[in-house]
Amino acid sequence: MRIVHWYPNFLGGGGVANAVLGLATAQAEIGHDVIVVAAEPQNAPLYERMDADGLQLVTFRERRRVQRAGLRLRLIERGDQDRLRALAPDAVHAHGEFNPDNLWAARLFDAPLFLSPQGAFHPVVLRKSRALGKRAYMPVARRLLYSKLAAVHALSPDEARDVRSALGDVAVYTVPQGGNVRVRPAAPAARVDGPTRLISVGRLDVYTKGLDILLDAFAAARETAPVELTVVGPDWNGGRAELERRAASLGLNGSLRFTGPLAGTHVADELQRADVYVQLSRHEGLPLAVTEALAAGKPAVLSSAIGTCSIPEVRRFRHVVVTEPTADAASGALVDAARSLETLRAAAAANADNVAQLFSWRRIAGRHVERYAEAAC
Repeated sequence: MRIVHWYPNFLGGGGVANAVLGLATAQAEIGHDVIVVAAEPQNAPLYERMDADGLQLVTFRERRRVQRAGLRLRLIERGDQDRLRALAPDAVHAHGEFNPDNLWAARLFDAPLFLSPQGAFHPVVLRKSRALGKRAYMPVARRLLYSKLAAVHALSPDEARDVRSALGDVAVYTVPQGGNVRVRPAAPAARVDGPTRLISVGRLDVYTKGLDILLDAFAAARETAPVELTVVGPDWNGGRAELERRAASLGLNGSLRFTGPLAGTHVADELQRADVYVQLSRHEGLPLAVTEALAAGKPAVLSSAIGTCSIPEVRRFRHVVVTEPTADAASGALVDAARSLETLRAAAAANADNVAQLFSWRRIAGRHVERYAEAAC
């Protein structure tokens, strides 16, 4: 089967790009003809340069761009349009939403079309940023994109609910995603004496990632249990400066470390050294960093607002502690995790095979191909 993955921002890096890389790579490994279509980049990548070695990557040039209310549509060169049509895929899978470039995926290809919105239809996301642009885009997308979809792919039961609420009567199927294929899980390091080492990974988007909640919860937990915290990820709209000011006011100097952005191998090293992964997002779909931490055998304290926590298998993992995204609730969860660390580590080890199977890119790739094949019949 020839599969086109449509993500114009692929070469810009980030979570969606890494999800596309994992899925496309796995589908190629199980024998399919897989092509990733992306725009030629105009800016440096968010994290590290996307490594597409071994993947078929086709790029297009933008003739110019149209921007309204924070949304952008690239106008594609005529010759590139013809070249993309000539790919003649059997299935097209678009990734990310509130990206008007996705309209091209419906226009250029005569094949079953699938969409992975990557959390774009969460109620908070719909109203939080670029709300005017989203309201203007939705009627256009309903006519030119959503009406042409074979199905929408949701990463979790929570996201499936959000998609149906936003789009109504649309076919939806639910499959999680694996971790960043460039972060190779290492065996957990042997426990050493000292504070419980907490880690959180992701861009420093203070509101979405709940990093202000994390610092407040960490400060409260330090009063009861010996803990230290490492925060890994690139700055985002001045988030690091805001967090550093908050950390100073909470007296966290010496127990809190910001690493900045790290390459995948170094993220894996940080995960290996940590005892507990923590993410207290106010809203999020299925973060790659959470998947990577679980794949690395880490106990985790996670916000109930993260879609990962709505997956039935995850809810049964005894090494995953789910908390409300508030400082009071999360601080108690952190203290409990520190005090029961050995029990959580044992549960993580016992569930290692189940975690690996749930987030296996090959298993996930096969599930998607099944849906493509059904639509092509």
